[in-house]
Amino acid sequence: MTPSGGGTSFQFPDEVKAAILTRLQSYMLDEFDQDIGDLRALKVFEFMVGLIGASAYNQGVADAQAWLAQRLDDMSGNLYEEVDWDG
Repeated sequence: MTPSGGGTSFQFPDEVKAAILTRLQSYMLDEFDQDIGDLRALKVFEFMVGLIGASAYNQGVADAQAWLAQRLDDMSGNLYEEVDWDG
């Protein structure tokens, strides 16, 4: 997943996409008794990525920012050196 100038473009490695499509086909067969082919699985996958992809990406960025902010806060507390002006 890589951000671009006007929005977010999601690109998955071929092996990841193939694994997702296989799982999607299995899910459709197990849950809905629908044996979908490769093209249908790809179309559902592309629809879902378009539908929730940007929200998932944004939530991931927000979670990473919160995690990093907490670690930086912890680090500044650990690095702070008390100054003894009286002695």
